[in-house]
Amino acid sequence: MSTLPTGDTTGGVDGGGTAGETVEVVLHGELDLAAYEHAERRVEQAERGSPELLVIDLSRLTFMDSSGVRLVLLAHDRARAAGRRLAVRLGVSPAQRVFDSLGLIDKLDVLPVTDAPTEQPPEAVDGPSGTPT
Repeated sequence: MSTLPTGDTTGGVDGGGTAGETVEVVLHGELDLAAYEHAERRVEQAERGSPELLVIDLSRLTFMDSSGVRLVLLAHDRARAAGRRLAVRLGVSPAQRVFDSLGLIDKLDVLPVTDAPTEQPPEAVDGPSGTPT
């Protein structure tokens, strides 16, 4: 059974932001086909402000399948096309094992878990039920 990933963002209101800043989307829970659309909305919401750097933090996921890879690679392509930077934070997680097994770690900008791009605490983002997560 799948649970929707919840997300926190830093660096802007509801993951928005302004050019020149860093926005981070932190996903928790499981990221699979059933949860993909929810996670995709979180990333697209963060992209709307055209941040200079978008960080997708997958280090807190408890499960991830190829849907998470798709999420990151599509965001990576959009960032490159827009002249922005995308980085991922994997940590020691299911996401790290998936990206490593596919040989993608060296092809992405991977940040260590301790390398936080901003000093602001994460802002709550509404979860699927409409309540802050």
